[in-house]
Amino acid sequence: METSITQRFGNFIRTSATIKIITIAILILILLIPISFVSDLVDERDARSQSVISEINQLWGDTQYISAPYFIVPIKTFFKDEKGAVNEGRDYLYILPENLKIDGNLDTQKRYRGIYESVLYSTHLKINGTFNFFLPTTLGIDANNILWNEASFSIGISDMKGIKNSVKVNFDAKEYSCNSGVIATNISSSGIQAPIPIVLDNITHTFSFDLLLNGSQSLYFTPIGKKTDVNLHSKYSTPSFDGSFLPTSREINENGFSAKWSVLHLNRNYPQIWVGNNYSLVNLNAEPAVYEGTVVDANMPVSATTTVNQNDASTFGVKLLIANDIYQKSTRVVKYGLMFVLFTFFAFFFSEIITKNRFHPIQYLFVGFATIVFYLLLLALGEHLNFNLSYIISAFAVTILVTLYTQAVIKNRYFTITLFGMLLILYSYMYMVLQLEDYALLMGAIGLLAVLAIVMYITRKIDWYNIANEE
Repeated sequence: METSITQRFGNFIRTSATIKIITIAILILILLIPISFVSDLVDERDARSQSVISEINQLWGDTQYISAPYFIVPIKTFFKDEKGAVNEGRDYLYILPENLKIDGNLDTQKRYRGIYESVLYSTHLKINGTFNFFLPTTLGIDANNILWNEASFSIGISDMKGIKNSVKVNFDAKEYSCNSGVIATNISSSGIQAPIPIVLDNITHTFSFDLLLNGSQSLYFTPIGKKTDVNLHSKYSTPSFDGSFLPTSREINENGFSAKWSVLHLNRNYPQIWVGNNYSLVNLNAEPAVYEGTVVDANMPVSATTTVNQNDASTFGVKLLIANDIYQKSTRVVKYGLMFVLFTFFAFFFSEIITKNRFHPIQYLFVGFATIVFYLLLLALGEHLNFNLSYIISAFAVTILVTLYTQAVIKNRYFTITLFGMLLILYSYMYMVLQLEDYALLMGAIGLLAVLAIVMYITRKIDWYNIANEE
């Protein structure tokens, strides 16, 4: 009996390489939906992790920013109100140290809440240096309006909960106890201070104090000395040096790290002495203040000011990285999701061309979903196990599943073994790319070129126009 038009059309659909490629392309587009769901899930779990870590940090002590020490000296200011009456106000003179040296040791520990972990630290900082005091004639301030006897020795600390000792300042061989709070917030929005009167002379004034501090994840310093030297030591082996300045020297090994910074006042964008809000290390929207020592008009114009952001402009320090950051690594892995689905589908497609075994689109979808489950399984296991072990388990499970399914469908041992080898190579190659972060793009490009070359070689003798009629 002559083949019907319907049968011929069905046979064309099954055997046409063009139709099959179009079908595969549509299936890949469909699978982009679950891939995006997995990507969103990684982001959601990461956000949840950061929320829990933040809760732990707030109870122990958050990231610490140290701006210490500096003097705040009140000055009298005068202005006219709307009725023309002269009123007295106050502004502040900020004086930074000539030399500042900080030596610190970080003792770290990990705390857990459920499956989430946070890196906490206790640090013992030994801080010492010198101040030089002189009359600031260049600032246009009447010397009689500077209240030197009310000066405040200030230590900026971003999270006061972390302070673990009664801070006593040794200044010119005299001891002063610190109280909480700073009288002005242009250098640090929080901290402690000790009232120490200033005597103008040509003598170099020395200071020293110890600070025991709890914090989490990061420790930063503001280089407020004319010359600032910071030395840090820790047994933590995975630091990341962060901020505006890298260490001048550092050493990292399995036993911990040590790092040294040396920063000059010329490396930052604020001077050693200023008045009011002319420079603000913590507030980008700081407004200028009128600080003349004589009667001034409240409506007089004020020149533009320079502002410095505490987090961006000059701070530097160290972050304590969690080595097994499953969410960061999972995000990188998911980016290769489309490539893996593409490679697997085309392996099946070329199997159809070479072995004449036909795969239904539903079977393609099953294999595609199995490939995507790898990323979900990796994320779930990675929250409980080491990332490397999670990767091996997930890759092996999915490879075995797809291989057994392929053997059950086409019953071709040669192709099944070939597919198993291909998946093994793909997952191994992706693992290698993940480890070589600096060369990930290069390795990825080389891998794609190699795959393309292999495909071109295997299919070099295929007659794409006559596939349906080939025996």
